[in-house]
Amino acid sequence: MEFRRFDQYQASESEFDELAAFLAVLDTADRPGWPLRSGPEMAYLMRGGSTGRYESHLWIGHDSDDGARTAVGWLFLPSPENRGTALIEIRVRPDLRRRGIATDLLRILIPAARAEGRTHVIGSADFQGSGEAWGATVGLVPTLRYVQQYLMLAETDQTLWDRPAPDGYRLQSWTGAAPEDLVASYAVARQAIDDSVSGDMSWDEPRWTPARVREEEARNAAINREFRSVVAIHEATGEVAGVTDVTIAAARPMVVQQGYTAVRREHRGQGLGLAMKAEQLRALVEQHPAARQVMTQTADLDHMASINRALGFQVLSDSVYIEAEIADIEKALGSDS
Repeated sequence: MEFRRFDQYQASESEFDELAAFLAVLDTADRPGWPLRSGPEMAYLMRGGSTGRYESHLWIGHDSDDGARTAVGWLFLPSPENRGTALIEIRVRPDLRRRGIATDLLRILIPAARAEGRTHVIGSADFQGSGEAWGATVGLVPTLRYVQQYLMLAETDQTLWDRPAPDGYRLQSWTGAAPEDLVASYAVARQAIDDSVSGDMSWDEPRWTPARVREEEARNAAINREFRSVVAIHEATGEVAGVTDVTIAAARPMVVQQGYTAVRREHRGQGLGLAMKAEQLRALVEQHPAARQVMTQTADLDHMASINRALGFQVLSDSVYIEAEIADIEKALGSDS
């Protein structure tokens, strides 16, 4: 087995096409319903289009005899928050699993993370599946369960989206930059995500300020990613009580990625999340005809997952974050070798 670093900045179009084709094999086997990515889409995502806050590194496993691809190992380096953490994702071709390939890849990712000054890693696996069991053998502990959900816009009963704003509130939406008179309370509403379910997961959400909001808006514009917001305005105060955001990459206009959905504590329990997300779906159908599928994930398995189901979302996967200190993984790998 041979593992080679993939240089996304020097890779050719054909190399991205080959990578996308291999990932499609993995997704078809493991993630039925997952929107497959083309080579150009992979190039966009890996060169900064997925998020400006994550630097990514990729290693690809190859069979030593015929050169066929066998596995991928991703290392993501978040910043500015979570500078001590690395995110990892390891995927192995279905016919080659349980042969130690994932552990071999981990032996590459862990030193690479350590070299970047990271002391902690977070990965994910199917809930109570083989990936979670494998993680336990190398020191990775389950911390937070979450589900990924999706909605097919054209195939969903749109009467499910007839959810008006409750009395005392109105909905407002925009694409791109937040209105100047709302940006401060919009940042406060975004920060309400701090109250979301986090379990034992070691992860810090961004500190949202008006300046941080403007930085994200500029980053989205720079990478040609459309940013759409719907907010609930508390009519008595004029403040933003809740927010839901989605992004649409120009390189992938058929897939809408759900971002933040948050409601300030003092405004919860009135159906604002349902009303805002319903308005967002109505607007997508009316204003973005290329959109086909909306993707989201949540660790709030009771409240937010139920809101999504009420709007027509279906469960794509049931997963769990697994994490550990790098020192603990190194110890497990040492005893395993």
